[in-house]
Amino acid sequence: MLIANSKLINSSNTLPTDPPQIGLRPHLKNGLVHPGTRILTNPGGTVSRSFIDQEYLRESNTTNTVVDLLMNNSNKITWKYYDHPIQIGAYQSAISTGQAFEYWNPFSAKGTSYTESYAPHFVNRTEIFSDLKSSSFPQVSWVIPSAPISEHPPASITIGMNWVKHVIDAIMVSPYWGSTAIILTWDDYGGFYDHVPPPQIDRYGLGFRMPALIISPYAKQGYVDHTQYQFESVLKFIEWRFNIPALTNRDLHANDLLNAFNFNQNAD
Repeated sequence: MLIANSKLINSSNTLPTDPPQIGLRPHLKNGLVHPGTRILTNPGGTVSRSFIDQEYLRESNTTNTVVDLLMNNSNKITWKYYDHPIQIGAYQSAISTGQAFEYWNPFSAKGTSYTESYAPHFVNRTEIFSDLKSSSFPQVSWVIPSAPISEHPPASITIGMNWVKHVIDAIMVSPYWGSTAIILTWDDYGGFYDHVPPPQIDRYGLGFRMPALIISPYAKQGYVDHTQYQFESVLKFIEWRFNIPALTNRDLHANDLLNAFNFNQNAD
């Protein structure tokens, strides 16, 4: 088990206009909305809930993601989002029930996710174990925990860690291990302070640093990578691996994680 450990990735302060697009949900932040959009406020001056919902859905449906690149690629790159199934034709129902606004699956907000082309790619998280055994593991995948196993307070960190280990162990003993790179990261770092100021790489800037582990037979052994990475670096790595174009300037100019790998070492 080779881990490029203690790697740190800068988080992104995602804004709704031209956001970094890697499946991270676009959302209202700091009072900013799409240019030209009229904001309707409540008597107290706050933005109405219905407006936020409508704006979120509008932004989601006009935002391209990496899976759009994978779907439209002539090489037919396979992918899955291991979380829960999405039912074909159920978009309006998902909006009504609130499923379209769930936090950990931003694709639930996109109407295309409920089409015959996209919906089969969204499956139960436990399906990863059967896919690894049945030669059905895709080329690109996201594995998303449920709230009780997310390590997010007040959930048990131990239970969450055990679930992650279960997934990684299953990959490592599968036939796919010799050609797999696992990027394990979190959406926040669990604190309120970072002594390193976030770099201001563009008008959006970056956020506090996130921990990440790269687990692969080709990860440099015992290596701490001090390269500046960000969530778009994972996207950049996918784009490099499958020769697909960048979505935005953020991933175009992000570092691509390659410094953490040595592809000449034996895949033990």
